[in-house]
Amino acid sequence: MMESAAWKDLTIHSIALYVHIKAKFNYSNEDNISFTYAEGERLMNKRTFTKSIDQLIDLGFIKIVRQGWTTREPNIYGFSDQWQRYGLEELKISSRSKRATSRGKIDGT
Repeated sequence: MMESAAWKDLTIHSIALYVHIKAKFNYSNEDNISFTYAEGERLMNKRTFTKSIDQLIDLGFIKIVRQGWTTREPNIYGFSDQWQRYGLEELKISSRSKRATSRGKIDGT
């Protein structure tokens, strides 16, 4: 994985975030890993955290299993092997839905 083109395109922040998400993996929760904004903000600022999560999703390292912002619950993530298809037409990614903030900007921009 670390030799892949997808991994080489990750930012250092995305790599650090992936390592922290992977640390929550216990072999029985592959598609049930929560990672909150509060946890992310202990690692990096909110904007960098949002960009890093999006990059990990977009490059196929993690997937969003459940978005909890509408119910004020943490997002649930799972691991993905779509990074192996990075750069190919068959790459299938479901991006994270973004919500409008009170200033009219899209969350994560």
